[in-house]
Amino acid sequence: MKKLALGLGLMALLASVARGQTCKVSFSVVWKDQLNNTRQGLSASDLIWFQKKMAKKYPDVCYLEPSAPLHLVFSISEVPGTKMIDGTEYSRPTFQLSLGRREGDKFVALHSFSERDCPICHPQHDVMEDALKWIHSGGITDKSQGVEVPTSP
Repeated sequence: MKKLALGLGLMALLASVARGQTCKVSFSVVWKDQLNNTRQGLSASDLIWFQKKMAKKYPDVCYLEPSAPLHLVFSISEVPGTKMIDGTEYSRPTFQLSLGRREGDKFVALHSFSERDCPICHPQHDVMEDALKWIHSGGITDKSQGVEVPTSP
């Protein structure tokens, strides 16, 4: 029952936000972890973060559930690694985002983003915000911003 209520609440939230947004481009998310497990879409907490913070900052770039027709896909991967924080080394994955655009029945890589070195940040949110900011500022159509093709999916 809780899952149903949460699902209905999220659908209502999405519907209300979608009505208030003027979408120029839409995207969805595919997550891939270190074991190559994948999942589609934002988690409930990431969706709330996106709607409260990013949708207001970048109203022309809209999130869609994976089943909807998409313009762009954010493919987020965890890459094994270590981070040095205050002189201590921690084993922690780095998050990379590959931005792809639909061309026919395929997605073509347009740009890639890596998390910034910020020990108190939410790394998944950082790479998504970097991609949203790039799209919002005209990165897809502005040749002066260049298109960086990722070296790995």
